Amino acid sequence: MKKVFFSLVSLILVTACNKSETDSFSENDIEEIMRVMFEYREAWKMGDSDNVLNKVSDGVILYMPSMAGKPKIGKDSVAAFWFPTSDVSYPITTYEVTDEKIEGSGNLCIYSGVSKLIWHIQKGSVHSDTTASVSEFLNVLKRENNEWKLYRLMYNLKNAEYK
Repeated sequence: MKKVFFSLVSLILVTACNKSETDSFSENDIEEIMRVMFEYREAWKMGDSDNVLNKVSDGVILYMPSMAGKPKIGKDSVAAFWFPTSDVSYPITTYEVTDEKIEGSGNLCIYSGVSKLIWHIQKGSVHSDTTASVSEFLNVLKRENNEWKLYRLMYNLKNAEYK
């Protein structure tokens, strides 16, 4: 799985980099990227699917090499995967990021790190199966109409612990 993960990372980096854009990010760009990613995590914790999806590009691709299945391509496909119509939900109570790094220039940003999520299954008022998962992530953000959007998302699940 690590070979697949790093092959996909290499592919994303090669396709994401535009050699004509060599200017590094300004402090304002870095602050904006950090703000977008903070708001994205907070929207997940609040269960605000509209705000989560507002941070995502229409042309988004979600890769999950540690899970079976093909990548989710396009905002509608990602939305259906993340927020299926169901009477069961998966509220996130903790979403922490460590080892975060911002790289890139121009209109593309590579935002990477390690995320820790704690979530549970909820059906009606019944909560069950609390899970803590840790993933390495690599996201490519793209500036669209002067706004940073998640453009490519890749998560490699390191472990999940059920409580």
